[in-house]
Amino acid sequence: MSQAQQLNTSLPSSPPSSLLSSPPPFLISPLHPLSVDGVDSVGPGHSCSPSVFPFPRRARPELGGLFQKEKGSQRASDIYFVLLAWAFVLVQVWLNLWMLQLLPIPVAVWVLKKLVVRFGLKRFAEKTLSSWWVGLEKFGSERQDAIMPGPIKGLVQFLLRVDTKVMACPPGPTP
Repeated sequence: MSQAQQLNTSLPSSPPSSLLSSPPPFLISPLHPLSVDGVDSVGPGHSCSPSVFPFPRRARPELGGLFQKEKGSQRASDIYFVLLAWAFVLVQVWLNLWMLQLLPIPVAVWVLKKLVVRFGLKRFAEKTLSSWWVGLEKFGSERQDAIMPGPIKGLVQFLLRVDTKVMACPPGPTP
């Protein structure tokens, strides 16, 4: 007889009936399958005996429940994270007081942005710059041959082709 067959014959074929009946009272908890709150019991499922997994395990939440936000605790959590971020900033400013000398730069940029938006300078700048751009394009198209003569244009195209071919080549072995 092999060892596996000897072990098989030494083990009882079925567990005693006392294990299959209800579990002992000290193992029954609010999380037991006999409870009425609908929470899973121990182990992978209801088919396992409670004596195999004596520690209760909570049921997994459904996927839809994972993405639901609890409004009250979410707001409190957000407030705490914002306060934590401000605490980090204040500690860094306290440890590096020289940074206060740089504070006028972002303040000036913010004020300038607010002034541009408030007085409509953005539209004025767009109109002025677009009219200047049209004039520059007209000037460039009229004097295109003087700005870039034919031989220079051909040389630039040749250099661009060579550059793309060199960049496409894989690098050689390094010495």
